Amino acid sequence: MKFEDISKLADLVKASGLSEIEVEEDGFRVKISNGEVRPLLPDSVPPREQIVATSDYVVPQNTEWVGGPKNPIEIKAEEQLYIVRSPMVGTFYSAPAPDVPNYVERDSTVQPSTVVCIIEAMKVMNEVQADVSGVVVDILVQNGQTVEYGQPLFKIKVS
Repeated sequence: MKFEDISKLADLVKASGLSEIEVEEDGFRVKISNGEVRPLLPDSVPPREQIVATSDYVVPQNTEWVGGPKNPIEIKAEEQLYIVRSPMVGTFYSAPAPDVPNYVERDSTVQPSTVVCIIEAMKVMNEVQADVSGVVVDILVQNGQTVEYGQPLFKIKVS
């Protein structure tokens, strides 16, 4: 790799806003960084949608996720549901291993720190927590199913 090539890569990093680039050619490897420290997790973690009941229907309190605003979901006026959404694209697992019980089932009582599932992305197992206290009303995906960023996973009746 020539000096001119390295210089072009440095200019590319500077102009594009990339934090770093790494290139390997003919056994020669170069890594160019702009020196900026970025967090490991993106700032765009999908907002979780909390649904609060009104007299006739429920109104999503947070609709700024990938799919945009949702239509109100009809439920009993006295119920409050919280939708746990997938924080990333990956594979949904309802248990930590095939031979052990699921983290939660329908009618399971959960606390904010309760792990409700795992999303596997790039061979990394990411635990997803309930974030609220309540009872699991519905599980919206099946074990081993591929899920999308922001996809609803669970409905929790808030207590």
